[in-house]
Amino acid sequence: MSKEWFGNRYEQARSYEKQSQIRLRGQFWFQGLIFVGYCALGIMMALLVGTLAGTLWYIIRSGLGNMALNMFNVYFKPAFSWDYLQQYVMFSLSGGVLHEQSYIIWAIMVVMFAIFCRLGIKNWYDWVQKFGGRTTNQNRWATLHEIERTYVLIPDRNKFYKGPAG
Repeated sequence: MSKEWFGNRYEQARSYEKQSQIRLRGQFWFQGLIFVGYCALGIMMALLVGTLAGTLWYIIRSGLGNMALNMFNVYFKPAFSWDYLQQYVMFSLSGGVLHEQSYIIWAIMVVMFAIFCRLGIKNWYDWVQKFGGRTTNQNRWATLHEIERTYVLIPDRNKFYKGPAG
């Protein structure tokens, strides 16, 4: 009954590993492809966030700014309008935000790209540590107690050595 109930777990696990794409994570070309994907996603998110920041700045500057500074006869150009806002958003989403003169919007876009680039680098480093073709992943040296417990040392064959064997 235990054979039918549990089955051969080794064969099941092995066939799953063969069918899944986990093994690709150890390949450099796959790691590079995923990193490029993260960078492309970072560029798209930077454009979206830059568009959002530019739109919010336009609303604050032309709507609230004009309302607050009307008494001093100061007016921002262009004045707020829904048509211009729609044109600005469509222009910015198509790459127009790259023509932006504001350092703040550029800084926000660079930070957004850096976040996704960092995710790509972290993912690559984790995959190299986990799926790299090394014999061990340990980041420490073994203690003498662990070595003596694991290995039985061969007695010294040098008959002229008067110290203890080993």
